[in-house]
Amino acid sequence: MPHPDLQAYRDGFFAKFLADVPGAPTVASLESKQPAGQPLVLLGDYVEYGGPPIAPLPNASIKPQFAIKTDSGGQVQTYVMLWIVERFDVATDSLETIARILADFRSPTATGSSDADSVGSELAKKWSEALTKDPVRQALAKGLASITAVPAGLPVTDLDELKTFLLHFGTYKADGNYYAKGTVPEGQFPNGVKPEYLAPDTGNVAEVKLLRDSFYCYALVAERLWNPQAEAKKFRQLVFRIEDRGADAPDRFRLALLHTVSASEAATAQTRFIFFFAGVGLGLAVPDTARTSLSASAAALAAELPDRLATLSEALKDPLVCLLHEEFLPRRSVERT
Repeated sequence: MPHPDLQAYRDGFFAKFLADVPGAPTVASLESKQPAGQPLVLLGDYVEYGGPPIAPLPNASIKPQFAIKTDSGGQVQTYVMLWIVERFDVATDSLETIARILADFRSPTATGSSDADSVGSELAKKWSEALTKDPVRQALAKGLASITAVPAGLPVTDLDELKTFLLHFGTYKADGNYYAKGTVPEGQFPNGVKPEYLAPDTGNVAEVKLLRDSFYCYALVAERLWNPQAEAKKFRQLVFRIEDRGADAPDRFRLALLHTVSASEAATAQTRFIFFFAGVGLGLAVPDTARTSLSASAAALAAELPDRLATLSEALKDPLVCLLHEEFLPRRSVERT
């Protein structure tokens, strides 16, 4: 049963979101472009996933922890938010691919990404130029335990810093073992990835997991909404947290962009906004009676955690921060009631 306040959060979201879109379209104008029988907006709940493992690609399987369940006209649908994380392979990736990944890397964390995940466009370019030199490729395309010195020309000189960097961004498992990515043409990930890239112990098949006790919007949006020159088949997945700062606040609703990736399998995709309250999710449950007992300082601290606040236009304005990760459209199971 959707939260009773969900419609107010939906309206607040559109007031903020559409104001940043070129031409400031209305919800009605978006609905008029939807195919018959394809709703633009759904309301639902974030629930624990109880279905079987899902295979978004051959050789890739994951058992989600959570899902979004909606009910539209008596048709119950379950959506899971899965994505494929793209890391660089120092042995085979091009300079352009490595620079793109570093500039906007998103690790599979609870809320998608943070500024700490990326290294910035300029530094990403320096790293990619150094990593694609043949001596460096040969020195680093192996297990971290076998790397005993920092190759010349890298932006770091400390060996531990280098290993931390490679473990975070490159094709290295948590135990430091190196694995191959495969032959992946620039801009066509995950086409060409090897089965070992999708193995469970790499963490590259991931779920977007959200913190409990907040309101969210999952959106699947055609890139033409903000870029009229974009290809019609290009879509993007976005996950926003919606915060209500109170009726007396001059800017009542605040949007935190938690996760954004490009969408594959989008040939027949349609724009969709799904609003939901996370009654379950990551973190400890806080009873309503305890929320009002927080001290002013604790409440202020909680209000400022962990925001990567951005409008859609700000998140996409850097030309080096492009369609970084391919996303597989949420798999749906349909239950008729």
